[in-house]
Amino acid sequence: MKRFILGLLCCCFCAATVLSMTACQSEVSEADSGASSSATSDSAKDQKEAMTEIKLGELTLKYPEKWKDSVQVKVTETTAAFSSKDQKLFDIIIGDSDEYLLGTTADGISVHLKTYEVKDDDELLAMQEDSNVILNNLIKDYQLSTDNDKPTEPPCFAIETSVVTLYYPEKWKDEVTVAENDGAVTFSCGDTDLFAILFNSDDGYLLGTYDGVALSLVNYEVTEEKHMMMQEASNDVLQHLYEDKKFNSAN
Repeated sequence: MKRFILGLLCCCFCAATVLSMTACQSEVSEADSGASSSATSDSAKDQKEAMTEIKLGELTLKYPEKWKDSVQVKVTETTAAFSSKDQKLFDIIIGDSDEYLLGTTADGISVHLKTYEVKDDDELLAMQEDSNVILNNLIKDYQLSTDNDKPTEPPCFAIETSVVTLYYPEKWKDEVTVAENDGAVTFSCGDTDLFAILFNSDDGYLLGTYDGVALSLVNYEVTEEKHMMMQEASNDVLQHLYEDKKFNSAN
């Protein structure tokens, strides 16, 4: 994000003040000319520019470049395994797999996600949450879609919020509680918070805007495998958001 710092100089003469501000603006213009033409001051657009591309089979995965010095990616024929030092974060798997199905590309390639338990570390959790960036770009670049193209039909059920209608897998309907409070739609199982969609918040991963309202995603720390599966189902929520014509993606 570009930061423009203008010093307010106390000068006795108005001409000197104007000259100082002009010099500052000139320096900013020179800095801009050396930057990418696509760079903007908007943080979401900055994220769009700064992507590391990982080749996996016929697909190119896009993951935030800001993690390039912290996250290692090991690629095999069918799997891109993301980790940070000794901590496994998540795997993107193509082809046949028993892991969670993200969707199928227009060319018929199945894409799966496997996530790992992450310790109580905000940075590691942020690295893991950014698997959603990969999903978002797969949807745009390869028309990734699930078998449930119509969100109003099973196996998803509708959740009416003050901003947008969300869709979550029907199979978890009796076990996952959805509640909206203070600008956050929280998905939980018993006393365990799974994830939340935030409205106009600086927290979480920015997804985009819906009718001018910024939507962000926060994943909470979970340890049980079943809770992890419920949390991974946030990808169904995102899938239907990205397909909604009123939703403008941040990436």
